[in-house]
Amino acid sequence: MKFQASVSMTGRVPKKTHLTYAELTASVPAFQQVIASQGVLARMLGPKAKGLEIDFEPGATQTLIVHAPEGDKRYWTDAKGAIHLPYDPALNAVQVELSALPKEVGPDV
Repeated sequence: MKFQASVSMTGRVPKKTHLTYAELTASVPAFQQVIASQGVLARMLGPKAKGLEIDFEPGATQTLIVHAPEGDKRYWTDAKGAIHLPYDPALNAVQVELSALPKEVGPDV
C-alpha cells in the first residue's frame, strides 16, 4: 500500500528588502495552522513548517542577513536559488536585509 499526499502553500512575498523578521516570517504561523487543521493522519505524516523557503530568480547568489542581538546571522541561496530560514519568534523585532526581492516564499518543511 502506498500513501502519497501533497501540500502546496505560498506566503506573502516581501515588497521591500529591509523589513522586520516578524514581517518576513508572518506566513509561518499560518502555514502551521493550515497543517494543524488537517486530519490526524495528515498531521502525523505531513510536513512541519519549521521556517521559510525563500526562492529567488536563479543565477546570482542572494543573501539574507538577520541583524540579531547576538550578532548578524547570514544566509545564502543554495544551488536551487533558495534560502532556508529557520523560524524563531524571539527574533520578531530585529531587522532583516535581503539582497534582492524574492520571487516566492513558502514553508520550509
